[in-house]
Amino acid sequence: AEIRIERSAAWRSSTGARRLKHTTLAAALELPDDPGLRVRFHDDRMGRELIRTVGELRDGGLATRLMPYEAIVFGVEILGPHLEAELVTQAPEPPPATAILRYDVLAAEIRARPPRLGPVRLVAIDGQGGAGKTAFAQRLSRALGGSRIVQTDDFASWGDPLGWWPRLEAEVLTPLSRGRIARYRAFDWSTRKPGPMRVVRPTDVVLLEGVSSARAAVTDQLSYSIWLEAPAEARLRRGLERDGAAARKLWGRWQADEDAFYANDPVRDRVDLVVDGDPALPHDPETQCIRLLRSSG
Repeated sequence: AEIRIERSAAWRSSTGARRLKHTTLAAALELPDDPGLRVRFHDDRMGRELIRTVGELRDGGLATRLMPYEAIVFGVEILGPHLEAELVTQAPEPPPATAILRYDVLAAEIRARPPRLGPVRLVAIDGQGGAGKTAFAQRLSRALGGSRIVQTDDFASWGDPLGWWPRLEAEVLTPLSRGRIARYRAFDWSTRKPGPMRVVRPTDVVLLEGVSSARAAVTDQLSYSIWLEAPAEARLRRGLERDGAAARKLWGRWQADEDAFYANDPVRDRVDLVVDGDPALPHDPETQCIRLLRSSG
């Protein structure tokens, strides 16, 4: 089973069919009538875990620290009576397997793919805000000989983080697919108004960088897709370093919108390459990135 816990101290089922206050959590999950029975709530992706008895859930619900508008999806597991022994003997999750990948090798792999947006090889660089997509795109562009980068941030805004896609399709993707020059006016985040005009030519490779850039709507037009992975705390830290502490509430809303989007459109599951956006493995970041190897099982 899965539950979604939100900043409002309420939860709803993963299907979104109903919404219940957290004090009714034990009844809503239809847990056994045993006050001493322990229940494990776990978010394996972020390494979070909470353990409560059925009695505790009935009396006080489930509390976890969240920023405004943040949400966590927990898996739910009923544990046996000897919880402490189970936790001691349980093997820790192994770290993800990684490998160093040179940007020039990646560039050659991209160029070997056929164009799928008219004459253009469109490469999406996706991932949540603060994952390191912009720096990655700049380095990959250099390895490709200076490929043009189109940023989804030129279309998004605090008030419209994800609903701008039809405009990008009309002003960028459609002209490029016909071998024509694309023109669009970029959003200016400092003034929060339309900014300068951008021009994109239908060259052999164009990089589309930003949140939701590899969404399902564009899958058939992508020659290659990449996901940048980084922990939530690292992403938030980078965002606040760039936008200032006053933007914490805005970032909380942004991350909640991202979580909801990717829950419905699991981009990471279908990309060609997953890259560590917060790597610990020593490497030359200007010429190399760290590939996260996905399990074959």
